[in-house]
Amino acid sequence: MSNRVLSGFLISIIFLVCAASRSEAEGSKEIYVTTHNTSLYMCNDFVGKCNVPAANGDRSQFAIYGCNEVDRLYFVKLHLSEVIYLGFSGSNAGNNNHIVFEIKNLAGSVVYPETTLPAAGTGFIANIAQARVGPNQIYTTGGYSAIDFHPADTGMYYIEFTKKNVSNTVVTGNFNIDLIDVTVYDTVALQVEPGRLYSKSWQFQEAGGTGGGGCSAKTYVYSNDSIITSCTFNNLGGGVWVQYCNQYGCANTGNFAADRKSLYHQQALLPEFRIFLNLPDQVLFPPATVLGAIVAPFPWGDRNCLTGHILFHVNVNKPGKVTILLTFGSGYISRTLTITNAVVGENTFDWDGLDGAGSVVPNNTSITFTVSYINGLTNLPLYDVETNTNGFTISLESPTGAQVTSFWDDTNIIGPPVGTNNSVTGCATPPCHSWPNNWGNLNTINTWWYNVSSSMTQPPIFEFRNPQALVFQQSPPQNFCENTSGHVFSVATDPNTDIYHWSYTPATGVTLVPSGNSVTVSFGPGAVSGVLSVYGTNTNCATQGPTSTLAITINPAPLPVILGPSSVCVGTIGSSYVTQTGMLSYNWTISAGGIITSGGNTSNAHVNWNTAGANTISVTYTNTNGCAATSPVSYPV
Repeated sequence: MSNRVLSGFLISIIFLVCAASRSEAEGSKEIYVTTHNTSLYMCNDFVGKCNVPAANGDRSQFAIYGCNEVDRLYFVKLHLSEVIYLGFSGSNAGNNNHIVFEIKNLAGSVVYPETTLPAAGTGFIANIAQARVGPNQIYTTGGYSAIDFHPADTGMYYIEFTKKNVSNTVVTGNFNIDLIDVTVYDTVALQVEPGRLYSKSWQFQEAGGTGGGGCSAKTYVYSNDSIITSCTFNNLGGGVWVQYCNQYGCANTGNFAADRKSLYHQQALLPEFRIFLNLPDQVLFPPATVLGAIVAPFPWGDRNCLTGHILFHVNVNKPGKVTILLTFGSGYISRTLTITNAVVGENTFDWDGLDGAGSVVPNNTSITFTVSYINGLTNLPLYDVETNTNGFTISLESPTGAQVTSFWDDTNIIGPPVGTNNSVTGCATPPCHSWPNNWGNLNTINTWWYNVSSSMTQPPIFEFRNPQALVFQQSPPQNFCENTSGHVFSVATDPNTDIYHWSYTPATGVTLVPSGNSVTVSFGPGAVSGVLSVYGTNTNCATQGPTSTLAITINPAPLPVILGPSSVCVGTIGSSYVTQTGMLSYNWTISAGGIITSGGNTSNAHVNWNTAGANTISVTYTNTNGCAATSPVSYPV
């Protein structure tokens, strides 16, 4: 053997020894930390959801035959030279029952036929120490003899479990996968490929009791914008619980301020992001290398006078989440707009013209808007996790950066103690968001975090909104008499109107004196029934507001005419004066030079004149429409 060949042989031996000393198994090694015994809880009850006793909450069908996509347990083969080594240990199947598993490809075809979970020999992991070492096919000693799954094709696969009886019939209920290892190994490169095993909703159970304890696993969350954060549990005591993450919170209504709130005695299950037990494989799941930013042209808004809407435009350089905080000043509640899945380039927000309380924001209101671009928005809603006295440690793994700030809003939790709200300042120094023993029982407690890539406050934009329909404060019918004045009409104040435009049709004999949202009207001689109209305008919008009208009926006044002698002599007795007939009432008056002898409330009057000079007789009468007229006439005596 040449020295060169010998040298190469020794290098290979050294490499194999080093490889054997590495512990790159993937599964229980990551979730069963020191003596904190955490296993996988399985429930194949698609109807009752293993909710026994009642009101304990539904269990998920994580990694069960026929489960939903979000509940699957995936692993990936990238190269043809890769083999997957598998090992398990199961329990709690019940007397005379056994646990089985199979493997499918993404098309749903079975590529590894149903096999009983081993209780000894190949594929059986006897203890956590073996699970932490991994397959003996790689590490020679100290591990376990793994099942060798070598599919012909590369791609994504998922493993499913259920339990059956001796007749090979499915038995509904729960069971456990106490130990699991899914190791992807490249037989050419002679290296383990971690970061290939993931689910969107892992379902865990802590052993508790002597030698047990809460969960102290560290998991890695791969958000939709490729941000990777890690979540380290610190002896979390949840019994049976599901870890899932999403960008929404406990609901997905589009109102993040409400959706992110923890829920009192309610369960939420909205898995979305992939969750890994190691850093995700960088080839299959490329991590973000930089955080995104708001880019030019910088945010602006297009205003619509007709609707009062503003269409905001925001440009970003990578996918993420964009929020716009609108503040309106005194009297109006701030409003936050959100685009959860902002795309590269231009994104638009259609603001409906309402503040945070649903009130209409009127024309010419100054609006300050602050735009924030967020990467990696991640919510961690945990249902029925009774105890978390040590809180979480959330870290930004990729891109590398400062410590992540965690937030929560537990004000829905009535306690005791009553839940707190830390949705503004957050917690930047972990561990964060702890809660006392049994406080999380039957509640969904949500924690969220994100990275704000950039934030900018833009110069104020003024709301543009057309004047609205004006509402008269007088109710029809409106009836008035000819030759009357001082009638005041008004409409309710419209905050979108700068100038109120009043008119009366037909205008003959009518005088209007406007004063803002009111007008004083006089109906002089010749005035007839018509319509009082008003509309508004403002300086921002070219279109006038709609015209509002009020119908008015004008009743004619009696004619001021008196018929009688134009002159009489002093001492004349019984001078007679006549005016219009058919009136409702008459009120005759004369000056001091005479005395009415008869006709006080009739259409004619008799007068005895006893003083010479210019004397006056007049009558005020009211017609059948209630309109009055006074007819003064002077007579020389």
